[in-house]
Amino acid sequence: MEFPSALDPLRSLKAVWRAVQASPGAIGGWWGLGLAGGVVIYLAFYLVVFVLLAAAGATSEAVDAPSEGAQFALGGMFLVLVLAFALAMFVAQCWWRVGLENVLADTLRTGRSTLADAWKPRGRLWAVIGAQLLVALVTLLAY
Repeated sequence: MEFPSALDPLRSLKAVWRAVQASPGAIGGWWGLGLAGGVVIYLAFYLVVFVLLAAAGATSEAVDAPSEGAQFALGGMFLVLVLAFALAMFVAQCWWRVGLENVLADTLRTGRSTLADAWKPRGRLWAVIGAQLLVALVTLLAY
């Protein structure tokens, strides 16, 4: 059985490598911005968690035991923080993926690309978000 050339993974890797060589600034810059954005979101998350834990520690030292209301409030704030963090990382990951696809597609199509091209969602952002949610749902159902 002959393997179709359109599905050949080595052909795809060669095409992507040509794109990286044609436009290393845009592709490398987008990778760097994605890495920096992830680090900033993680640092913000851990800073807020540290503040919440410090507040919980200050509450427990000021009084013998924190009241149930204070424990409930801190738990609620922590839950909201974790959900906001998860949502921010999810949207940032989807936006980054769409931007990388834009840069690669422009480079393969025209031979060059700029970092500004990566910021244009071109109608793909909602499709990627929907696809990621569908994969998460299927994974959850598989468990």
